[in-house]
Amino acid sequence: MKDSLMMLIIVSNSTTCRLYRYHHNEHPPLVRLQEINHPENKLKISELVSDKSGHYDASPNNQGSYSPPHDPKEVAIDNFTQEIAHILHQAHTHNGYKKCVLIAPPRIAGLLAQHFNKPDQAFVTQTIKKDIVHLPDHELLDFIEAHLKN
Repeated sequence: MKDSLMMLIIVSNSTTCRLYRYHHNEHPPLVRLQEINHPENKLKISELVSDKSGHYDASPNNQGSYSPPHDPKEVAIDNFTQEIAHILHQAHTHNGYKKCVLIAPPRIAGLLAQHFNKPDQAFVTQTIKKDIVHLPDHELLDFIEAHLKN
């Protein structure tokens, strides 16, 4: 990246999101701003749901049961991506970043994109579809510098 714009880097998967400020002319060029963890997104559905489905009387001889319309785990992950989208929006409108690079697995990147408004979609200038949350910051810096669009 050869320009001098300060950019936001978001590295996320379904349980962890890290936000960084990147400016290639600063030292250090990559600074971690925030980390958000939702370890409950790793839980089994049975651990997320507190009790059994409700029941209703369908007829005198049999009973029906209500089933949730959505998978509780998917709802939790979707809520997490909504939270990340809100943070991105705040960074875009209030913190002076000119660009954002999103690094996330394809599924999470897609969910996030669904929650971005038009200006925020334009703010995300590059999406790298990889799960690299596990990388330490110094390796993440190498990855970012190797993958940023010139």
